[in-house]
Amino acid sequence: KSNGVLFTNRQHIPIILEGPAEPGQPYIQEITPSGGSVGTLITLEGMNFGLERGTGSVYFTPIPVANDVRRSEGTLQNYIAARECDYDYISWSDTEIKVYVPDGSTSGNLLVANDRGVSNSVYFEVSEQAGIKLLNNRRGYQIQYGVQVFNVRSQPENSLFLWVPELCEGLEQTNTEMIREPEPYWDTFPNILVYRLNNLADAGRYTVSHTYWFDRYGVETKINSGKVEIEYDESRKLYTVFTSPDQFIPSDDPVIQDISRSVTGRERNPYLKAKSLFSYMLRRYSYNTSPQVDGVIESIEAREGNSYQYAVVLCALLRSAGVPSRPMAGYLVYDNKRTVRHYWLEFYLENFGWVPLDPALADGARFGNFPDVEAPEEYYFGNMDNQHVIFSRGILPTTKITPQGVVFGKARMYSFQGIHEESTGNLESYTSIWQDMSVINWW
Repeated sequence: KSNGVLFTNRQHIPIILEGPAEPGQPYIQEITPSGGSVGTLITLEGMNFGLERGTGSVYFTPIPVANDVRRSEGTLQNYIAARECDYDYISWSDTEIKVYVPDGSTSGNLLVANDRGVSNSVYFEVSEQAGIKLLNNRRGYQIQYGVQVFNVRSQPENSLFLWVPELCEGLEQTNTEMIREPEPYWDTFPNILVYRLNNLADAGRYTVSHTYWFDRYGVETKINSGKVEIEYDESRKLYTVFTSPDQFIPSDDPVIQDISRSVTGRERNPYLKAKSLFSYMLRRYSYNTSPQVDGVIESIEAREGNSYQYAVVLCALLRSAGVPSRPMAGYLVYDNKRTVRHYWLEFYLENFGWVPLDPALADGARFGNFPDVEAPEEYYFGNMDNQHVIFSRGILPTTKITPQGVVFGKARMYSFQGIHEESTGNLESYTSIWQDMSVINWW
C-alpha cells in the first residue's frame, strides 16, 4: 500500500478558515520544510502549543501495514508520535516546535496534541528514503508482570521506591491499554514508573502489578545500501548518545575498538559496516544459554555467549565504528505462551531510521516451537518477528531520589536500567521478587 495523496477538483475544495477550531486548541499555521526524510529537522509554527511540552506530542502518519491490516480506530491511535527515547524534540514553545521526523513516518497528515486538545492536520511529505520499512503479522497480547515485597523488617518512617519498566510503546508495539495497581508515585519518566511503598509494616507484604493489552507487529526492512547517507549529523543528540560508551556498552574498550577497526577497515557506509560486524559475530561466536564466562569482554575471548552478550558486544562494536546503536531488552514468547528473557539491538541510518538485529537467533538460538525462518542469518539482519516483546530501547532513565537512600540494581533483567530499588529511613531488610512477564492470552 502506497502513501495517500490528495486528488480532487479545485472548485470543490472548501475555504479553510485560519485559527483553531475551538478557543485554546493548538493550531498549526506552517511547517518548514514541508517535506523531508526520516531524521529531517522541521519547524512547526502556530499557536497554543503550550509554553513547554509537558504531555504534548507531535504526531505523524505511520508506515503502512502489510495486507492492509488496520490499527485500532481512534483519533491518535492511527498516528505515531515523535519519541523522547530518540531525542526527537529540540525545542517547544507556545508558537514554535522544532522536532525531527521520527522513525517509521510516511507521507500523510501531521498534527499536535496536548492537554488543550488536538490541532488541525497538515500534510507532510516523507521522501528521499534509503529503503522501505513495513509492518506485518499483527499479534494481540495480554500480559502481566510485577514486583512482590515481603519478609519486611522495619521501624516507622521508612520508604521503598521501585523503578518498574513500562511496556515500550512505539511503532511495532501499539494500541496499548493497561491496569496498574497501585497507581505509581511518578509517571513522568520515559518508559518507567516509580512506586513508593511508604511506611512498610514489620512482616508486611506488598505487591505492584501491571496488566497490559497491546498489538505487536513484525517489522520488515528493505534497504538500498547505495542510497544510505554516509555522513551522520554528529550534532544531533541521538548520534552522540548512541555512539558513546555507557555502563552497559563498553565501546571504548581497546579490545572492542581493535576488532571494530579490523573488521570494518576503510568502509564508510554505515549499513555495510553493520553488515560486516554482524557477520563477524556469527563467525566468531557460538550461542550458549549458560556460557562459561559472564563478562562482556571475556565472552569475546571465550568465543561464546548468550543473547545478552551477543547484543551488548555487537552494540559496542557498532558504536566503536561510529554507527548509532542501542541494546533492546524484553522477552521472547514461544510454545503455548511461555516466555524467556531475551536481548537484541537496533542501529540507526540517516534518511531511514532504526534497523532491528537479533544476532543470537541468527546464530542458532532456539526456544521450543519458536517459529523457524528461512536463512535466519539474513532474516534477523533488518527484520523482526511479532514474538519479541520490548521493555526497553537502550538504558531507561533512573536516578537516586534521596541523598541517604540505599540503591540496588538487578543484573540481566528484562530492561537496561541502573537502579531498580531504593530504600530510605528505618527499613532494615526485606525480600523482593521481580516477577517475569507472563502471557495471559494472545491472538
